[in-house]
Amino acid sequence: MKKPITQLFFIGIIIVFPIAVISKSLARPYPPRSAVCYYFNNRNLQYIRPCVVSAGYGAGGHYAVLTWTNGHETPIEKINFCPQNKYDPYGFCSYNVYDKPAKRLSLDSFLKMSEQTPNSEDKVAECYELSSGEAFCFGLQK
Repeated sequence: MKKPITQLFFIGIIIVFPIAVISKSLARPYPPRSAVCYYFNNRNLQYIRPCVVSAGYGAGGHYAVLTWTNGHETPIEKINFCPQNKYDPYGFCSYNVYDKPAKRLSLDSFLKMSEQTPNSEDKVAECYELSSGEAFCFGLQK
């Protein structure tokens, strides 16, 4: 038995519309940028390396992947979907590095990490510190 054209049309709309909506929420990458990356362990600088930052945003947050000169990648998530509306001064409610909770800090020109405000003129890089004491920082080239 053949289905009328109108039924097929509506079935097609029911299938295509959700796909169109879902595809709008995919991540949108920014162009990769060169940066200076810093690795700290227990607030002691271990090394400074040039790196590439691949960043973007999608539903619920932003992301950055630091690609170090040895090819190793450090994924950073900045989450701005906050059910309790508790945002920090940067507009996010939590951060993850390697899918583990992290604390956002700023790195100053003396290579000291602190909880400075986003408009600090002495800020060299943004940092993400894990509870293990590891911290990953990056400063984008202007």
